Amino acid sequence: MNQSRATFSKFVEELGKIHNPSVARLAPPALDSKIAQLETFLGISIPDEIRDVYKLHNGHNDHFSTGTIFNRMLLTIDQVMEEINIHGDIRRSGIVDDTWIEDPRVTENFPSTGHIPLLSDGTGNFIGYDLRPSKQGCIGQVLVFGADVDVRVIFDSIEQLWGTLLEELHTRNWIIQLDEITKLTELHIKVLHSKVLQLLWA
Repeated sequence: MNQSRATFSKFVEELGKIHNPSVARLAPPALDSKIAQLETFLGISIPDEIRDVYKLHNGHNDHFSTGTIFNRMLLTIDQVMEEINIHGDIRRSGIVDDTWIEDPRVTENFPSTGHIPLLSDGTGNFIGYDLRPSKQGCIGQVLVFGADVDVRVIFDSIEQLWGTLLEELHTRNWIIQLDEITKLTELHIKVLHSKVLQLLWA
């Protein structure tokens, strides 16, 4: 087992000890044929780190907008392709401005069909990976992007993302709350100086 898969597995294991309903909402592994469908759709092989995620869990097994990874949804492969289609339609409309990009490691602003969503907050903001980085970046670098945030690199690899989330679990900087709409209990970050908030959602 490579390091990225091991770290993601450990994160899920530790999450289950803290809040088993979160892990229960994660879907079974994706079939090889489904992963191949995504690669055909993208026209490129996905990084092994991403493949490892889907080989463990193909997103969530429900359709609630709130997710189990610090209240963020792990998207299914079908949801990923749906989001990319939406982003492509917006980009083809000609309204996306790429003349000014804050982070020199990326080549396009949001929305971009080269920025592949992995986690969603349910309101149009994502954490994902980059398939079209600049020469200063690297394929598979982890981005935050969306309707409310500027595109920027937050990690060089998915393994670093899972490691940071695992560290956040160990700090116990979280609280379990009941969502009054879905009636599900959810794991939320407790304080605003959280490393997760600073890196991922600021």
